[in-house]
Amino acid sequence: MENTEQELACLPKGEHVMGTPTTDIQKCCYALFKEEYKDTYTTILETWKEAKELENMGGTIAQRQQLFDKSMKNLNHTVCQYFFAV
Repeated sequence: MENTEQELACLPKGEHVMGTPTTDIQKCCYALFKEEYKDTYTTILETWKEAKELENMGGTIAQRQQLFDKSMKNLNHTVCQYFFAV
């Protein structure tokens, strides 16, 4: 897990986790994440993936520009979807 400390801080008070999360715990967390964000979890994960790609970007300037443009388009779509759905 990438943000372990931040994720552990989200646990209810009094709960404490030791060690590396097992595959079963990760599956359970993913199921809870999907339940919490039923309608938007795929968009959230896609946006996260694109942000990671931008962070670790290599390649040519044209490839970087293409990925940036795609990410901006998806982010704009997500923001508009959120505000007009409310």
